[in-house]
Amino acid sequence: VMSLSYRILKSLNKGNFSREIMLACDGYKKRQKGYINAALEALESASREFYRCDPVHFKKGDNYEEVTGFLQGYIENEVDMNHDNSCSRTCSFYDFSRTHGCLNQDHCKHFRRCRGNIHKCRYIDSDMNICPPKNPEKSNRRYEYIEYENGEIYGTKKRCENDTIQTDSWWRWNLLHCSYCMCLCDDDVYFSDKHFAYHEALSNTRENKVVTGLKFTKKNRIIFLQVEEGELGPNATIKKNTTRWVDLPDFEFNSRSFRESRDYFTLNYTHRSFDLDDLEGFSHDNNNRYVLIGVRFQNLLTHWNFQIKVAPFNFEEGKLLDEDQFIWVKETPIGKLKDRTQLDLEDKDVPTKEYQSFPDSEHYQYLEFTHSSFKKDAAQTTVPFIDTQKVVPMEPVPLTGAGL
Repeated sequence: VMSLSYRILKSLNKGNFSREIMLACDGYKKRQKGYINAALEALESASREFYRCDPVHFKKGDNYEEVTGFLQGYIENEVDMNHDNSCSRTCSFYDFSRTHGCLNQDHCKHFRRCRGNIHKCRYIDSDMNICPPKNPEKSNRRYEYIEYENGEIYGTKKRCENDTIQTDSWWRWNLLHCSYCMCLCDDDVYFSDKHFAYHEALSNTRENKVVTGLKFTKKNRIIFLQVEEGELGPNATIKKNTTRWVDLPDFEFNSRSFRESRDYFTLNYTHRSFDLDDLEGFSHDNNNRYVLIGVRFQNLLTHWNFQIKVAPFNFEEGKLLDEDQFIWVKETPIGKLKDRTQLDLEDKDVPTKEYQSFPDSEHYQYLEFTHSSFKKDAAQTTVPFIDTQKVVPMEPVPLTGAGL
């Protein structure tokens, strides 16, 4: 503007103003350079990460899924947790057990039995009133709430849709107390959904396609990682109308063609940890740029480890380089597994009851799938839930990494 003003004055024969025009142009160039440098510095320090915020309304099967029948609060009498129908032990003795019978029909005939392993039993009080769910056959819950005789309440007490069930411990021969214990049930696989696929979710690199989005998807009782792909273009762009979600494999659960330990894994009490890592393609010589072409879960000792696959590419031409340069990236060297810190999920309520969530984990942590709060929910829900929303930028772009 200053330069233009001086030029107008010069055209009106108000003076030469050549020096003033030169100084104005030099000042403008210096300011522009300063603005550009400041913008570049800001971009270098700015995060390139994005995540999907919580939906306004939660709907199971639409924007979230949950693990079921895993470490759920479960009431069992000690007499039914041993072959001898003995009451000579205490609840805490049954750290790992199974159900062996139903001696007292007054309780166990009313509730779904645990068909798997029973863990971490403890004694709360001898007598209690238990509210069953409204539709036990359709509900994942065994109990709505439990009110003990000593006044302690597990879960949220409200109007019970069915009659409460009175459950009382008893004495045998006036010598042995046959106690009802509060335990955790890791149910049989046929009564629970706690399966994750080993499936490698990959883009079609033969057609020069890269990953442009990710999500969790549940299919036939198994949680999969699924990717969106798009064709890479010049200058790290994605060609228009080339994006699509890569199909998941067709299979029947636990069939010969799709087997546990080979195609999918199942959570259990000793094997329920997921590593939380933010992974990105890297280059030792700084000459190669990398884009994301796949993700997967792998078994690493007692942890499930999230890994990404990246490929180098020519930036100007938008072409992936040779396949022998594609690499899988993982964060955890086996010898350093003990250095991870655990994300605390103790005493949590049902996730969909909480306020808007924000990422609170850090790189190189891990979490364990566990039960919800005894006090708030009677430990009836497995946490965390699985967010199944699409994590995709508004405009398709190649990704350089991914995080869990």
